[in-house]
Amino acid sequence: MLAGSDYLLNTNKISQIWHALIKHFLKKLGTLKLSLQFRLFMFLVLQVLLLVLASLFILHLTGFNQAGYNNEIIVAHKLNYTAQNISSQYRQISAEAVQLSKDLSLSLENKLREQGMNVTEMVQQPELIEELLTEEYERTLLYMQNTQSTGAFIFLDGAGLYLKREKLSQTNLASLKTQFDVSEAWFFEAPLRQARQHDLALDQLYYWSKPLTLPGTTEKVMLCSVPLIDSEGNAFGVSGFEVSADYFTQEYALNRDIFPGIFCLFGLLKDNPLQSSAAMYSGQYSGLSKDGGDLAFHIVEENEKANPSNKKLTFNRYVEENGGDYLGFHTQVELYPPESPFINDNWALAVMVPEGDVRSVISDHSFRLILMFGFLALFGITLSYGLSKCYIKPIACGLDLIRAHNFNRQSPKTRITEIDDLLDYLSKQRESQSRQYKQEELPSEVLNIFLSNIKTLTPAERNVFNLYLQDYTAKEIAGILCLSINTIKTHTKRIYSKLNIFSRRELLLYMDMLREAGKEIN
Repeated sequence: MLAGSDYLLNTNKISQIWHALIKHFLKKLGTLKLSLQFRLFMFLVLQVLLLVLASLFILHLTGFNQAGYNNEIIVAHKLNYTAQNISSQYRQISAEAVQLSKDLSLSLENKLREQGMNVTEMVQQPELIEELLTEEYERTLLYMQNTQSTGAFIFLDGAGLYLKREKLSQTNLASLKTQFDVSEAWFFEAPLRQARQHDLALDQLYYWSKPLTLPGTTEKVMLCSVPLIDSEGNAFGVSGFEVSADYFTQEYALNRDIFPGIFCLFGLLKDNPLQSSAAMYSGQYSGLSKDGGDLAFHIVEENEKANPSNKKLTFNRYVEENGGDYLGFHTQVELYPPESPFINDNWALAVMVPEGDVRSVISDHSFRLILMFGFLALFGITLSYGLSKCYIKPIACGLDLIRAHNFNRQSPKTRITEIDDLLDYLSKQRESQSRQYKQEELPSEVLNIFLSNIKTLTPAERNVFNLYLQDYTAKEIAGILCLSINTIKTHTKRIYSKLNIFSRRELLLYMDMLREAGKEIN
């Protein structure tokens, strides 16, 4: 209890000290002698700084300056856009593969029927299989040319037809491979097994393989396989299309203007890791470790779905096996209909950015923001100085006229109503006093004393005196005599003291009366 009381007592003392210091500072500030221009300049600068702070506050409320949040929105948009494109294109390829399978199944069954055979007897006739594949070359080629794929194939027991093209606009010669054993290949075995075990429609039996390298090739490909089924329900082979890794890299390339190291991975997500060996990728990523082996990405921090409209969106964190840290998002890509036996294959697309790239973008954004507001503040201060100077200039000119007593109704106007009215008022007062002095006759003794006092002036004071008689101001006299304004002011005080006058106006009145009295100054 005592400790709490001591704390409150100390807090009250500190508060009182702060209040006293602030009060003392404001009191001292109020006693400072500051020019009107400086006061106006500081007022404008304060306005500029308040505007800058208000702009920063508004940007903070709207989230514009939250570079990290904007980065997450950018990556989320890229992910969703690419996922939609992949899903749409792969579904289209799947539909074309199903139609190719239907046409091939019907064509092959009819050709076998013409020879008095069925599909089960075809296995024992390798030469017949090769002949049938050759006859289906044109049909397969035509389907491939009308599909966004890089290859097409027909695989039967013991033989296969595989058409390959490097680019979508180019088609290589077909290659007929009679010794291509695919009986153990998953893309061949999986759809055939499901077709034999389940009575499903053909558009529910297509299968997308994970990226693989076919015998005799070096490039990874994904194969969409559809079983070939005759009218009796016998599955006797597969056909379909290929999507190569090079095509995937080009078709789904990500814009790297903001993040140079951004890339995407598309593959099977099992448990937690996303294996690069089981994925297609596009962007600044090789998919290999330093020793050439495959890598796996582990999701160490999964926050939420990549929804760009979520203002609290935060990156997921991925750690590569070789120690690399990445930020990004991943989402499931639907390749199969709900009734497909392969619906449990969890195909996912991940868009990732090296953590260093994200930090670099945030730093650049913050630096540009600081630079922009710094420039605005500097521009505002410079503009404040110019405006205050322009604003005070006519006021200063009016005050100079008043101090020099060198004004009348014909004096130039300052274009400031209050200053011009004051000058008119002082001019009227001066003219009234002049008439009053002229109406009053001074004794000649006073004028003689004034003349004798003039003789007491030193040569330096006499030079200043003579220039005053020529209607020069103190500032102009300082320039003529090449002296400082303070020196001229000192001479002026001594002149006034010796002549027993108090202003330049009174000096000029004495001179006018001496001329009217016919007295000359020696």
